Order: sequence, then C-alpha cells, then structure tokens
Amino acid sequence: MIFGKTHDISELNEELIGKQVVLGGWIEDLRKLGKMSFITLRDVSGISQVIVKGELNDNLGEINRQSVVSIKGIVQETKARDFAFEVKAEEIEVLGKAIHPLPVDPIGRVESN
Repeated sequence: MIFGKTHDISELNEELIGKQVVLGGWIEDLRKLGKMSFITLRDVSGISQVIVKGELNDNLGEINRQSVVSIKGIVQETKARDFAFEVKAEEIEVLGKAIHPLPVDPIGRVESN
C-alpha cells in the first residue's frame, strides 16, 4: 500500500518540480488516449492532472471515475491551460473502486452514442 499522502493538491508548486509526491483523492475524470491516459484527480484542496504512460497505462482497466486512489509520481510543469502543474504517475493504488455508475454525473457530462 503506497498511501502515505505527502501533499494536498493545492500544495503543488514550482519548488516540487522534479520531486516525488504521493497524492490521494478521487478520479473526477479519466481520458484514455491509446498509450497515454489523463486523470483529473480531486481532493478537498483542489484538482490536478495526472499523466499515466507505459505499463501503468496498460493496467488502468480496473479504474473508473469516482474511484478513490493514491498516486505516487513526479511533479512537472504542464502546458494544459487548466493546471499549473501535473504529476507523472509512477504507481497508482485503488483504495475504493466506484462499482456502479452514479445516477447523476457529478461533473455534468452527457455521454454520446
């Protein structure tokens, strides 16, 4: 179990670039794009983007939105307009899997067919 949270999301800053952090929170959004995935992670202090690549990305099958996770990774700058910093994931542990889809999407997104 890697959950030994070192920082809240709101504490990510320039001084942490290149350093390892452990964040805990729930997955607000998950976008799988082939060999790479983007997780929007939320905790009580804010939201951050997490980049998942390689073998770790291949093993994301069990993770879905609203699952509670612990993520260990390296802080880096991002070009994403919504975030100042992002975390490149090294380890992801599911602490609580959201088994059933929620009756209402908490972020208001409508799935298209």
